[in-house]
Amino acid sequence: MCRALPIPLLFRIQGLSFRITIRRMAKATLTPFSKFSGSPLLLALATTLLAGGCAAFHGEKTAAQYIREGNRYYSGEWVARDLDRAVENYRKAAAMGDPWAYFLMGQCYDSGLGVPKNDREAADWYAKGAKAGNAEAEYSLGQAYEFGKGVPKNDTLAYAWFNIAAASGHEKARSRRDSLGMRMRESEVRRAQQLSLQKNP
Repeated sequence: MCRALPIPLLFRIQGLSFRITIRRMAKATLTPFSKFSGSPLLLALATTLLAGGCAAFHGEKTAAQYIREGNRYYSGEWVARDLDRAVENYRKAAAMGDPWAYFLMGQCYDSGLGVPKNDREAADWYAKGAKAGNAEAEYSLGQAYEFGKGVPKNDTLAYAWFNIAAASGHEKARSRRDSLGMRMRESEVRRAQQLSLQKNP
């Protein structure tokens, strides 16, 4: 069991003040927690703080920390460059559902750095990131559909994903969308615009 820091926490909920220490929470069992049954919010806060304190004690990393560590190994900043370890960290962050990590995994498979080059795998990771709202992944997935890399070539879907990324302020996506639209039929552009409104074509 993790040993908590003796730092009192003050909660003011429903006009009452509760002074709770992490130490008391760490020793708590279901029976003591039952005293909070009248306040679901307090119970949720206590449970979250207990879990968070144990995680910090055991040195568990967040997705952002895995990404930063992966970036250091990728660039060789302060450590020997190691693409295998970079991908390992990106993959751990992706397993935690981080949209930026999805995009980074796509980049690795797209370029063949740290993993064998695989267009299909890259497109799959871009799709995960795009559906999670990452603008870079949206743009990259648009490129995959435009050029048929890892997915069947489809100008309508390419335009739709470029349009979604452009709505997030991605300038390259805006330029690619406009250029692609000039080569498409008007009906195809309308269809692509309708798809982009779904945020998940």
